[in-house]
Amino acid sequence: MKFNINEQNTNRLVSIIGNAKGICSTTEHYFKVTQDSLKVTLFSNSNFMEFAIDVSSDLNAGEEKYFKIDASNFANTITKVGKNVEVEVGDDNKITIKNTETKNKISLTVLDEVDESTETSIKDMLTNLKTKEFSADTLEVKVSEDLLSFFKIAQKFMNKSLASNSICINRNLAKYADFLIILKKTLKEEAFALDEDIYLQKIIVDFIEPFAKADDKIKLIFNKERNKVLIECPTFGITSAMALLPIQFEYPTEDELKNFSPASDNEVVLTIGKEDLKNAFSLFNGTFRQELWKWETVTIDASKEYLDKGQIKVEHSDLTAECETFVPVAVSSNTADDAINFIISSSCISDFLNLVDGNSVSISMNGLALDTVHGPGIKIFSDSIEAICCKIAEADN
Repeated sequence: MKFNINEQNTNRLVSIIGNAKGICSTTEHYFKVTQDSLKVTLFSNSNFMEFAIDVSSDLNAGEEKYFKIDASNFANTITKVGKNVEVEVGDDNKITIKNTETKNKISLTVLDEVDESTETSIKDMLTNLKTKEFSADTLEVKVSEDLLSFFKIAQKFMNKSLASNSICINRNLAKYADFLIILKKTLKEEAFALDEDIYLQKIIVDFIEPFAKADDKIKLIFNKERNKVLIECPTFGITSAMALLPIQFEYPTEDELKNFSPASDNEVVLTIGKEDLKNAFSLFNGTFRQELWKWETVTIDASKEYLDKGQIKVEHSDLTAECETFVPVAVSSNTADDAINFIISSSCISDFLNLVDGNSVSISMNGLALDTVHGPGIKIFSDSIEAICCKIAEADN
């Protein structure tokens, strides 16, 4: 039996399988070929994913052929051989993948014989899982474009070694926190109606992010215990379920947030144009060697001599280069007692600015030491979003 996959569908196949590594790492990977489709089912314990792509096969209408092979090896082989491929499933426990243009080919060993009864048992298992876990007291989360934008920013900071790292959502409020940044955004529409904290773990965010931009109908359905999630991506024909890790995320309390950020009796509040700040930071990009410029740190100087001129100074230097620029600001209020001069991550602020809807943003800062109450961070806020960016260090005055 042979079937052909065109470039568009090989790209889709490789992308989806590559994105499933965090869900199904075992070799329970099943493939079913019909006259015009290839259906892929991956499962492991209570995790599973299934999807289908268009192919052109030599099977007659109503005929089906099954095989079992490691999906990652299958996808990697397709990547090596080429984009337009012919796949031949032989009777000798071999699958040969051939480039239809260059004739390059690689053969893989089929792991096990698979027949229709195997697919029936898989179907029954998945149906039972859905019935058992997702039939009552579920909660459905709508993935809006606004929430997706929040995903992309938080994803950059999520600890890769901590799979339970999470975004917290409650109705129209999205929150994220780690050692470098604390984010809170009011979404334009509710993600769901219940007054309940739902945690979108890193494994969920990593899985749906590549598909969400092209699929505005993605559904996240949590079971009653909120420890399993069913994901549906209709545009890509993907259905997936995964078990979640115990929650290890804790968003700071209101008192903790106040202690991290400047107090109203000792702060400078500045209004800064979003593009002005982005343009200032862009001056530093490419000037310094990336491997030496950790967190893309810059020194911000908001001393009186600069504020009196309606500006702040932004600078950075190392052994390879020196760079400084001035950003226009408007002083909304000033109750600060000390000179303000600190080092912070410019990339952290730049990412946050992508979530701001308007043309300007307000920034609250002070000159207190990092190890004092109200000294660790600066507060950045607009009508719909609030963030605390932690200072990296105190600058030398």
